[in-house]
Amino acid sequence: MTRASRLRHAFVQTVLWAAIAVVGVDLAGLLNAQLDLTADQRHTLSNVAVDASARLQKPVTARVFFTRELAAPYHEHRTAVLDLLESLREASGGKLEIRESDPTGDREAADEARTLGVEPVPWTVKTWDRQEASQIWMGVAFVSGDRVEAVPRLSSIPHLEYDLVRALQRVATPADDRRKIGWLLGDGEPDPRTFPEAHPLAKLGASLGGLGELVPFNPGEGPFPDDLDAILVVAPQTPIPAIRQLRLDQALMGGTATAYFLAGHQPDFRAGRTTEVRHDLHPLLARYGADVGPLLLLDRTNNEKLPLPSAGGWVQVNHPLAVVALDIDRGARPLRALRRAVAPFATPVSVGTLPPGVRGETWI
Repeated sequence: MTRASRLRHAFVQTVLWAAIAVVGVDLAGLLNAQLDLTADQRHTLSNVAVDASARLQKPVTARVFFTRELAAPYHEHRTAVLDLLESLREASGGKLEIRESDPTGDREAADEARTLGVEPVPWTVKTWDRQEASQIWMGVAFVSGDRVEAVPRLSSIPHLEYDLVRALQRVATPADDRRKIGWLLGDGEPDPRTFPEAHPLAKLGASLGGLGELVPFNPGEGPFPDDLDAILVVAPQTPIPAIRQLRLDQALMGGTATAYFLAGHQPDFRAGRTTEVRHDLHPLLARYGADVGPLLLLDRTNNEKLPLPSAGGWVQVNHPLAVVALDIDRGARPLRALRRAVAPFATPVSVGTLPPGVRGETWI
């Protein structure tokens, strides 16, 4: 099997879990941002948001570009954004200034929005007898001196605090001071830099880069970079050498947060079978209290569609190995807004014997 084929299979197995990694790493406090809105998802800030605002050293301007009087489902978004920004302004002690414009029909405001990285969003208004295509504005740009961080589209109220606080932190933090997220390479892991811009793994890499500085690295037999704040191990396809496992253990013991997102089986859709993926990390993970089983999870009732070969090409078919998990621990911050989790070709994980001072939790 070619490397390109292996990477495609790795993507099928792991991209959903890697996406959760973005949330998990970020919300765990590694990158100083979290999503912790109250039940009405307005007004009350999380502790991290309050700290981020209170730590502003220089004035920051929030340029809000929003179309007024939007129809459902976006009719409450402008008010929610302004309410949240006002709470951030109060927490900043006046360091954050808010300036709002509606670029609809205002060429000067539209030019300013585009200059700051905010573009209009295509929108179709439907009535009983016709539909009309238009463009609406739903973005915010934070400006501090010559630094600009834009959130071009704020379409999700539950994610407002996360999106805005992340951008606020980035504009207020010099590039040299940003957290560094390592992406381990060298054992068949997909490299997010090598995929087209529209590919989910490229988007994942861009999201991670938005949280700090994404640092893909292949250490070979040498040491890891010594300035990493977190390391992601995503879908290795070949055994990770003992020396590299030692480096991973040393990094974790030295305070570098490490997240493993592993695929235990690799599908061969045309042959209709799976093969085991050997990464040889089971003993290392067992030391931390994580027992990763060798079996495949199967659910004939709750499952998702997968592309399968047919005489005419590929068809989407519900597959029992694409398990949909509905039993989710909503008390875990990263999963709070997750309605369900799709785990194609997943293996069971359980909490085993934990080292002293270590707490184990099963979220899904």
